[in-house]
Amino acid sequence: MLRFLGIGAQKAGTTWLYELLRQHPEVGFPDGKESHHWTRREKARDRAAAERYLARFPDPHRVEGEITPAYATLDEAGIACIRSAVPDLRLIFILRNPLERAWSAAFMVLRRLEMDPSEASDGWFETLLRSQASQGRGDYAETIRRWRQWFPGDALLILRFEALREQPEALVNRCLRHIGVRELESAALRDMGSRQVVFAGATEPPRPAIWTALQALYEPRIAELGALLGEDLSDWLTPPADLERPPESVDQP
Repeated sequence: MLRFLGIGAQKAGTTWLYELLRQHPEVGFPDGKESHHWTRREKARDRAAAERYLARFPDPHRVEGEITPAYATLDEAGIACIRSAVPDLRLIFILRNPLERAWSAAFMVLRRLEMDPSEASDGWFETLLRSQASQGRGDYAETIRRWRQWFPGDALLILRFEALREQPEALVNRCLRHIGVRELESAALRDMGSRQVVFAGATEPPRPAIWTALQALYEPRIAELGALLGEDLSDWLTPPADLERPPESVDQP
């Protein structure tokens, strides 16, 4: 039966995690990645549709799950439907610096539109980054509160994207412990691709004006999340080392 969900965040390594977990002999993803069942309101609220969805996770000998980053943005009614259908569900949520996440997602939209970065103005990017959808995906404190209301205790495992970069094998094993299967040796995980990049994100840093806009958007949300988790997350506001800088002015003779 369905035992766990990866709920996001978008652009925070969920495909990388899926590629590793699916190779574990005790883990199954019979519906693949990103089935989006619970984001389809008419299906999520329909008992018969939910039963058909859950029937796609039939193997009693494996811990089965799915990963859909959009689940992080579900409202309370949607989460309540999941709780009603699978009350003992285990959840995984990876937090990435919301400024980085938003920029990476905006760059993904740019690619899908087959646009070159030089064709997109600062205003185009800022409109996209200020959209309700973009900001909702980066409002981690609100996401955590909604999900914890229906899945209290230790059901929700919260991870940091920095750990994926710095200690990927340890992060995978935390997930394995959380869903109740045996951990794997670091060497085995490296052979499975734990050090490989899956779906590289933005290939260019944001322009200074865009980074400034992102700081203004997310500084209060980062402070709220830090208070909720009891962590200092202010380093997320630090500009990246490769932030594009405007050319220095040159005095004319």
